[in-house]
Amino acid sequence: MKFDWKNSPGLKVVIIGLLMLILSLPNSLIVRLIEERQARQSETVRDIGSTWGSEQKLIGPLLVIPYESQGMSGSLKVLPEDWSMKGNLDPRIRHRGLFSSVVYDADLQLSGRFLLPSRAECNLPADAKLKIDQALLVVAVTQQRSLAGAVSIKIDGRELPIRPGLPAAVKSKDFEGFHVRLEPDTKLDFAFNISCHLHGSGSFDFLPSGRRSSVELSSSWTNPSYHGAFSAEHEESASGFKAKWSVQDLQRGFAQTWLEDKLIPGTDFCGVDLYQSNDVYQRIWRMSRYALMFLCFTFAGVFILERLKGVRVHPLQYLLVGFAALLFNVLLLAFAEHIGFNPAYLAAAALICLLAGAYSAAVFRSRAIGFSQSGILATLYSFLYGTLQLEDYALLMGSLGLFLVLSIVMFVTRDLNREADEESV
Repeated sequence: MKFDWKNSPGLKVVIIGLLMLILSLPNSLIVRLIEERQARQSETVRDIGSTWGSEQKLIGPLLVIPYESQGMSGSLKVLPEDWSMKGNLDPRIRHRGLFSSVVYDADLQLSGRFLLPSRAECNLPADAKLKIDQALLVVAVTQQRSLAGAVSIKIDGRELPIRPGLPAAVKSKDFEGFHVRLEPDTKLDFAFNISCHLHGSGSFDFLPSGRRSSVELSSSWTNPSYHGAFSAEHEESASGFKAKWSVQDLQRGFAQTWLEDKLIPGTDFCGVDLYQSNDVYQRIWRMSRYALMFLCFTFAGVFILERLKGVRVHPLQYLLVGFAALLFNVLLLAFAEHIGFNPAYLAAAALICLLAGAYSAAVFRSRAIGFSQSGILATLYSFLYGTLQLEDYALLMGSLGLFLVLSIVMFVTRDLNREADEESV
């Protein structure tokens, strides 16, 4: 009895496995192309941020009071007793060429009260003399030039002239800002009100600066992502989101006062990211992660048709079908940059289904087989599209899909040994 290598299903499965290994190389090149385009988008986002405003962080206000002790000078930094902020982030989409970025205009209202702590809490030297007449109220932001419109600072209802920059005692390479000098007759138990507009992009963060801090942020953006040291109470709807933070002194990881010449007493920032859910490049990159699984599905479909119809498919023909499946991601990327993800997905899937269907009809010499192959691919593309929409269930959907395909292949190939035995009789 002579073994028929050409029609051996086991050998064909091995060949298909080798073809998938070969196709993993062009797939890796496609992934690199997607990542390169994604990197260009990130560069564009940074470029837009450099002109409109980058990711913004806000600190303050904080009180800086110079002092002298034994001929040495220093400064005491004090945070507010009560600190609240209400703000609205007005989002916009800015385009540059094929790429886009989320930017916002933050309308911020800060209020609260300062109270000078005891000398023991401040850790001041016993003979330290505070220079109250030189005290400064300081607010720090990531980019000072991103301030839009007039900034107003009121101390006990009196508006004070604002000066740009941070004083030397709180200089920082990561922050800029502005300050006011308190009037000589100001008592160190005063209320403050600050209003400003701030341009930014991507995310907005703040440092809970008060012994008792409360923040309310709202926006019409429907895809927020909250982050930071403290969790937010939030509500999302089709009209946007509302988020609230409430932070007490004992929750913070920093002191109320400090003497060191530094701006940030801690890194317990909180904030919100105006997240672009499933943006084009992220979705295409995720699709490329499923490329080998899709090849497995596609080859399984061809293999099943081959066994059912008794027509031998050459390994080169398998390879060409595999290249067509990989070409889908390139077409998707090219179309999506111009017409958006959903229309691009439909167009790329339609082209590949038509190509593979026509090729299968020629290989199997049957229009019915061509329509069947197109239908199989259309079903697979629909399945993968649904998987992409369900971010939290993508792994589950993919696993169930692989299980279903394996079950079908096992069912179709259940009689292979029996057929071989019958042929040998």
